[in-house]
Amino acid sequence: RADWYVFRATGVAHLMSISGLHITLFAWVAVALIGTFWRRSALCGRCPGSRFPPGRPFLGRSLRLSAMILGIDSTTEVLHLALVEGKRAFGRRIEVGVGRSHSGALLPALQELMAEASAAPGDLTGVVACVGPGGFTSLRIGVATAEGLALTGLPTWGFTAFELRLRALRGSGRPEPVWILLDGQRQEVFAQYWTFGPKGRACKHALKDLANL
Repeated sequence: RADWYVFRATGVAHLMSISGLHITLFAWVAVALIGTFWRRSALCGRCPGSRFPPGRPFLGRSLRLSAMILGIDSTTEVLHLALVEGKRAFGRRIEVGVGRSHSGALLPALQELMAEASAAPGDLTGVVACVGPGGFTSLRIGVATAEGLALTGLPTWGFTAFELRLRALRGSGRPEPVWILLDGQRQEVFAQYWTFGPKGRACKHALKDLANL
């Protein structure tokens, strides 16, 4: 939780300084913000060219029957995006690679994902993002992107990389309890013990000390 507040305080500023590609993120958020204000405005639906009666959303968010949730995981060299609406699900898995920036891959992939789902930014009803542990810069890019979308008023939630792996293990039929280990680089790992929930805090350990856990 403490790490989440640190990312909230610093993530957006850091993200916007990484590359010019984030002008696209700003524009994307601006479109969603304008759509939000428009939907709440008394002018919505009163324009001559509008197909909706007064008070109906211009960007069509309420025209969808199910919630549309965007998921972001940028904690590793592989960027994962998911868009879920009811029984429909769309995903992207992009191998960014060591030394390359997730910022150059995230926004184009996100735009492709929205296009595949025939959706617009205003159709989103929530965002979930992995808050780590993971690579410092890549993690901040994903979290800051979620934070930028949260500025439009979207509900935003965080989940840990341990939770993500645990759900994958459960889906494969692996019984608990389990130790979940994540690469901490420099011959270290992040470790947390789970049995129907986390037992204790996640800690970083040297590889040579794993036998003592």
